[in-house]
Amino acid sequence: MTAKKKRSVAKHVAEVREKIERQLRRAVRPTLPVNTHAPVSESLVEKRRKLDAKLRQRKDWENR
Repeated sequence: MTAKKKRSVAKHVAEVREKIERQLRRAVRPTLPVNTHAPVSESLVEKRRKLDAKLRQRKDWENR
């Protein structure tokens, strides 16, 4: 077996600091919505209103 390569402590500390700084920069970034084109869910009242309006239109069309 080959001997495990030892890292210098200073180098290891520098890598960990850089990693933490990278995480902090990422956390500060503003979050973006995943999908801006996705339809927003409606309340049950709004859905019912739309359905009622469609039913009324169909009845009006059929009654002509």
